[in-house]
Amino acid sequence: GIRFFSDGHLYVRNAIVRNGKTAILAKGTALKYASLEFENVKIMNFDSCGICAKNASLTIVNSLIADCKRHALSQVGGELNVEQTTIANYFVNLASTETRTGASVALANYDYNENYELENVPLSKADFVNCVIYGSYKDEIALRKSDDETVAFNFRFVSSLLKTEERADDANFVQVIYDTPDFVSVKFPHDY
Repeated sequence: GIRFFSDGHLYVRNAIVRNGKTAILAKGTALKYASLEFENVKIMNFDSCGICAKNASLTIVNSLIADCKRHALSQVGGELNVEQTTIANYFVNLASTETRTGASVALANYDYNENYELENVPLSKADFVNCVIYGSYKDEIALRKSDDETVAFNFRFVSSLLKTEERADDANFVQVIYDTPDFVSVKFPHDY
């Protein structure tokens, strides 16, 4: 995969990233986010995460993140903007009986540091607009919020099709559809 720890800017366009442990690992600091943009990118078939980010500023547009054992997209703190993107997770390891271990999308505003101490990491923004988030789990969105109410935990799902607990429209779930997408095939070879 690609590991991005610098405080520069990474821009990936018209690319396919396949098969490995973690496709994209991005880590910044509380003072300087790692900055990444993805446009028209396919990230598929990973034994851990598709995109795993902490203290990062991510923009994902018109892309596909699919079939990851842990999370297709994990964001701890930072900023996230996802538009016109499909996140589909029907991970199956054909060589063994291993199964998935996490929701397709995980958002959090806390983590544990190298000394295993709780660390608050503000999630300033996580917007999903016109997206599909679906998979083999009952709930494909994991929201992990700190007990400290002063730590930012801002997210929105707008005009998207989701597989999660059905909620009435509110500030976080606006014009959301809770239905099954018409994927061509969720079995191998996956066609979303």
